[in-house]
Amino acid sequence: MEALSAQITTGRAESDIFEAMATGQKRKAPEGEEGPDRALIVKKHWCEQIFHNTKVWEIRSKPISRSLWGRICIAQSKAKQLVGEVDIVDCIRVGRRSETGQFIPWTDSPDDLRNFIGSPENLHKHCIADLATIPYPKLYAWVMDNKERYSEPKDFEMPRGAVVWVNLKKRAKAATGSSRA
Repeated sequence: MEALSAQITTGRAESDIFEAMATGQKRKAPEGEEGPDRALIVKKHWCEQIFHNTKVWEIRSKPISRSLWGRICIAQSKAKQLVGEVDIVDCIRVGRRSETGQFIPWTDSPDDLRNFIGSPENLHKHCIADLATIPYPKLYAWVMDNKERYSEPKDFEMPRGAVVWVNLKKRAKAATGSSRA
């Protein structure tokens, strides 16, 4: 996939996306709409970078299964709030630790070199100023598009032990007492 600098998968030009981010475009979470069935748990600082900055790469230690691509909610971890929605549109390898502990590209291929997390031209995509703070030996970027921050965050119950994902449909069924027949 070509870098997000030319065209995003929706066909909107980069300038349109950055204009929407700069104006802080928000949408209200629709009443009664089903919405995404899962939420990605993200720390407050990174939620702000996603919805108020240019962060389009969520850096993780493992690749995201293609079956999880699509529309998801972003859950602010300690606040136990859903703050918005994004589309996960790709997963790319962005680096690995060398024997000396420094991050390096996975290979010398043009894609791996272009997507390397340590390249200055990629800083605005991940917003991590100090790569030494990343504890993972292998890095993957979960690529986000169509970011929409809710005008008002939605409270939700964070299940005990949840670290990466929350199944919102399961939680909603438990709260309403409904079950499958």
